[in-house]
Amino acid sequence: MDFILLAGYLKLIPVELIWAYPRSILNIHPSLLPAFGGKGYYDMKVHKAVIVSGARYLGPTIHIVDEHYDTG
Repeated sequence: MDFILLAGYLKLIPVELIWAYPRSILNIHPSLLPAFGGKGYYDMKVHKAVIVSGARYLGPTIHIVDEHYDTG
């Protein structure tokens, strides 16, 4: 099986592409989802949000891409 891997890609993937490659598009997100995800959570903004929140744990998330930001 082939995969498409996104790292640092900030645009929403067109739904037609998601349908063409079901469960085959993976995204690397720099923090734990769903707590620190969605539109606007990228670059240093996401790391600052984690620090300000006082979260006890941090780490990256790898998830299957769906039609929304960081929800797959």
